[in-house]
Amino acid sequence: MHVPYMLRAALSFPALPLLYLQGRRLRAEIPRLRNARGPSGTIGEENASSLRITFVGESSMAGLGAATHKEAFAGSFSQEIASQLTRRVHWQVFARSGFVTSRITRSLIPRIDPQSDLVVVGTGGNDAFRLRSPRRFRAEIMQLVRTVRDRCGTVPVFFVRLPPIREFPAFSRLMKRTIGRLGELLSDELQEVADSLPDVYFDNRTGTLEELAREQSLGVNFRELFSDGVHPSRLTYQTWARDSVRWFLQDAQCNLNADDRHDVQGRKPADHHLHMGSDAAEAFSCGSV
Repeated sequence: MHVPYMLRAALSFPALPLLYLQGRRLRAEIPRLRNARGPSGTIGEENASSLRITFVGESSMAGLGAATHKEAFAGSFSQEIASQLTRRVHWQVFARSGFVTSRITRSLIPRIDPQSDLVVVGTGGNDAFRLRSPRRFRAEIMQLVRTVRDRCGTVPVFFVRLPPIREFPAFSRLMKRTIGRLGELLSDELQEVADSLPDVYFDNRTGTLEELAREQSLGVNFRELFSDGVHPSRLTYQTWARDSVRWFLQDAQCNLNADDRHDVQGRKPADHHLHMGSDAAEAFSCGSV
């Protein structure tokens, strides 16, 4: 039993009707944004060694709020990592707005390149919006990783930070408090999964988007960091992507230059049970609550 979640759920129960009405009004008021165009590309010196990166997930990976993926998260992340590692990066995006983790696993993971050298995942925002329990979210994250490993072998999997729900200008105080706290609990579950599995990384830093903007000396109004009060602006995608690459390479210390991951068929050999603690193994069989 997840005591903090159960306690908060009990305390929040009287506010659920109001939360539901505020959510409906928000969906009606926020303009519908299209996915960014151009879901694949190549960047880097032609004679540099290749690196294949696949981006998968919800609206943050779909680039809502940017015109093209080249100027959204995927293109910006690929450009930064190509520069940092002197690699020629081939990148692809498989993402849909509104998808929860289980839908990403079921509908998008089977489409990704089996030869990916890195899989970058953006998920959790819609799970929080739909009030997924931490226990259910943990099980679905584990299933996502297992499905990636079934398709790609022991490719590194990098989960980016969950959306900064408490900072969304379009959200009411109630939504920021209730859904924002749930997002933090889901982040805790994702961190435990990342800690329990090899080659799984999660950027779970607690700094705010406003702090990141000040750190990067962006010099913009806070609302300019969002395209519609919820989704990132082009500037935010680019800043977030560069910051994510720095964390991934420096703090996570993932080695993307390793050449011993591939087996004779070219895929990376997978072993789903290595280094899994009892809690991680149990999460594969957890049902919904």
